[in-house]
Amino acid sequence: MKLFRKPRVYPEGPFWSVYARLVDEGFVDDRQSQGLTESAIEEISRDQGVLLVPQYADFLRCMGAGSGRTLIGETIFHPAVLGIRANAEAMCAEFGIDCDFRDALFVASHQGYIYYYVDLRDGGVHCLTEDSVGAVRVADSFSAFLYDFVKSA
Repeated sequence: MKLFRKPRVYPEGPFWSVYARLVDEGFVDDRQSQGLTESAIEEISRDQGVLLVPQYADFLRCMGAGSGRTLIGETIFHPAVLGIRANAEAMCAEFGIDCDFRDALFVASHQGYIYYYVDLRDGGVHCLTEDSVGAVRVADSFSAFLYDFVKSA
């Protein structure tokens, strides 16, 4: 006899749709996702110096402290994500990359030489590397970025 768990119902919104899909496809174990407190989320906003987009704030509330083996080793979870903006700015200065980050919310990094940020003007996610001439758009939203990022890890 096979037991079936009752499907979990998630709040409405773009992040939650992607999260439910990642859980259904086996990329995320919902039981291991650990969300952040509102004070930790505010700490990230202060560290970034910008307001957080709703999709990213929902991600932090749901799995901002980690999610088992999902994205292990990536700089995307709290507290590792603190300082990510300053690190990206330092990389740009070191390699002479001309970037304006006034409207940027940094959401992830890979090994300190690849940075991902949300452009707060249009919600798109961009990738920046140490050998970039400039940033390259990789997704139309944080949720779309997260889905691809988790599946490719």
